[in-house]
Amino acid sequence: MPIYDPHREQPYLIEPGDRVRFVSVRSGAELPLLHPLDLLPEQPRYPAFRVLKPGLLDLIVDQGRYMVGRLGFARSGPLDAVSARIASGLLANRPSDPLLEINVLGPTLEALSDVVVAVAGAGVSFMVDSSPAKPYASTLIRRGQLLTFPPSASGTRSYLAVAGGFESARFLGSASVDIRGLVGRPLQAGNVLGVQEPRTPRSGFSFTPYSRATKTLRLRLLPGPQYDRDTVAALASLPLRIEHSDRMGVRLSTSQAVGSGVISEGNPLGAVQLTADGQPLILLNDRGTMGGYTKPAIVDPRDLPRLAQARDGTWVTFVVAVDR
Repeated sequence: MPIYDPHREQPYLIEPGDRVRFVSVRSGAELPLLHPLDLLPEQPRYPAFRVLKPGLLDLIVDQGRYMVGRLGFARSGPLDAVSARIASGLLANRPSDPLLEINVLGPTLEALSDVVVAVAGAGVSFMVDSSPAKPYASTLIRRGQLLTFPPSASGTRSYLAVAGGFESARFLGSASVDIRGLVGRPLQAGNVLGVQEPRTPRSGFSFTPYSRATKTLRLRLLPGPQYDRDTVAALASLPLRIEHSDRMGVRLSTSQAVGSGVISEGNPLGAVQLTADGQPLILLNDRGTMGGYTKPAIVDPRDLPRLAQARDGTWVTFVVAVDR
């Protein structure tokens, strides 16, 4: 049987600290193919939206899955936690209420009932029946209206919150999708999204974002597990370009700082991981929980939401925030 199966009541057969003894067998059975654990209910109690067409990557998230790194699980949750909190706050939702993270291109949603929603984040535009709708505001959506989210001029991610939060099951205390962990899945055509707690807040509340897009992203560095003054100074000596980014991490162009192998250890959120070829990787929410590369610095947590909105090709400048 598989060591891990998200469908079992106890997903893992073993945990750190357990004693394991191997015994020989004459023949082994073929392991079953594991399928993702569905967290969205098949028949929501209070249907709100039908997914007519999925976007590039639409994920139900909440605050994330905490205290599960010992089992190999990522934290998950929203990459831009600030925008997620704003969307929830505009509807007086709890921070733990599930909402939808939209990446670059969003889904087409048909409203199945009258609901109040809010969209925050720079990743997509917000359209209702093909007409622009106001982001960063609580908006009344009538039954039968269509919501679309085309790409915006800048940014990567946006968050759609519905009054009362989206209905979802929890796995290890969280509704967040973990694709690598086979927990939940991106939205698919035909999915019906429900509201976990029907509420009717007033529409028209708004928020004005105070951060502005810049050509170069400035990130503050804090000391990491393998802090070295010269290595961190080399990291901050020249601007670096974002080569590729996803929920696991952000890969930058080659720097003057080089790393080496270390004994595998826990990977902190925002750690700047260095390989021997000098290509830094900033580790994000869906990172591997263990790693064996030098991590001389950690990006200040206050800067991670802005990093989550940076597109490939953006230039990054590191600033040494603390020198010990």
